[in-house]
Amino acid sequence: RKYEDSAKDFSVLNGIRISEGITVEIPHEKYMNVLNQARLTMLNINSSDYTPFGAEKAADSFFYVYGMTRAGQLRDAENIVRQMSGGIAFNSKKPDFSTSINAAYIIASFNELYLHKRDSNYLQENFPEIRRIGDYVYSFCSNIHNTTALKSNTEKYNIISESSERDIFVFYLAMSGMAYLSRCMGIFGHESRFRNEAERLQAIVRDSYEKKRSVSVLCPHDFSGLTAFPERLYLSPGEEEYNKLFRNLFISDNFPIFDRMYGIDMFAGFSVLNQMLAIRDGRFYEFLDKLLGYTDTFFTLPEYVNPVTGKGSWGNGNSKVIASLLFVIMRNMFFIESADRLELFPVPDERFFVSGSRIKIENAPSRFGILSFVAETAEKEVKITFTGLPKYVPADIRINLPFETKILEGDDFILKKKVNNSYFINGWPSVVRFQVAGKTATV
Repeated sequence: RKYEDSAKDFSVLNGIRISEGITVEIPHEKYMNVLNQARLTMLNINSSDYTPFGAEKAADSFFYVYGMTRAGQLRDAENIVRQMSGGIAFNSKKPDFSTSINAAYIIASFNELYLHKRDSNYLQENFPEIRRIGDYVYSFCSNIHNTTALKSNTEKYNIISESSERDIFVFYLAMSGMAYLSRCMGIFGHESRFRNEAERLQAIVRDSYEKKRSVSVLCPHDFSGLTAFPERLYLSPGEEEYNKLFRNLFISDNFPIFDRMYGIDMFAGFSVLNQMLAIRDGRFYEFLDKLLGYTDTFFTLPEYVNPVTGKGSWGNGNSKVIASLLFVIMRNMFFIESADRLELFPVPDERFFVSGSRIKIENAPSRFGILSFVAETAEKEVKITFTGLPKYVPADIRINLPFETKILEGDDFILKKKVNNSYFINGWPSVVRFQVAGKTATV
């Protein structure tokens, strides 16, 4: 009886917690189960996962924050950042690699939290300490002049003592984060200083990758730094050039990404998926379904999977890091943001737009504030209803649909342009309606 009561209490508690923050309803049972299981795993992240803070947990803590901020678990994310900041000590006159990269993860985590919190009082209260940590990381970065400068790496399962573009990307994240935070504080001299350092670090990786690109056969392993983070950090080539490089690296025949020692690299695979959303790669759902095929009916997510048995082969079992990343992907399927644009349905799928279907996103944190919208499809039209006004209105909104439509213009937004099945609008509409091609919408 006590066991039944405990199970019931646990179920009620999880129900309360899962109702906090973002809620998502989608017309696809398997994806809904994946999303819910990833969220439940994230809700069970606790202090033992990120304390005591150190080399083993710095990267994990960043990815917890990365996922939590997008899930609306801002209090949990704030607690992790507080523990990270309080758990580091350093000698500013003797910067070392291990401490510096841990400090870089602190800055990157704080920046992710502030992007979604957008609380100026919170930034002002914490900036002196973040700036102190940022200056320490800057002093270490100033000695990095090429990809071999670090002589070591922080990749959990890389036993070879060699430098890695991945770690230079960590420092790039920290320096670009410091530039943004300094700008928000109005300290423009510091913004320039950190921005210049970020661009210098990025150029080091660019030069390394340009040499690798000159080789006739592209190998995903040689560009493993691209899969170390779900964001596109290799920004130097033009967008089309990068998209071509990325598509040539990751084709159906060499996905999922396979490590000869450990098996299928689930983290790298999900990182690729998130970048596919960012570049609007139409193969996204093919790749997603292929990778999810290696999860069991409980959607457990080990770091590595045996490609023959489908069982976890290495790691910590149901990885909370990968659950966080998977949740972000399932959220980003429906909207992503950049500094000045909100984009809905980056890779639209007709399965979500059949007549009678509905997609509902509520209380979703974003860099513009809390977002809520509903997309409903009828036989003759698609209607997107925005609920409430975010804290900041994006410069424009891009809406991508999977088939030809005609937008029905409204009074509270301006149609800037239409490119294929994508619409660019200005303003913050209450409702946007699209007439399905060849059919007449009911007014």
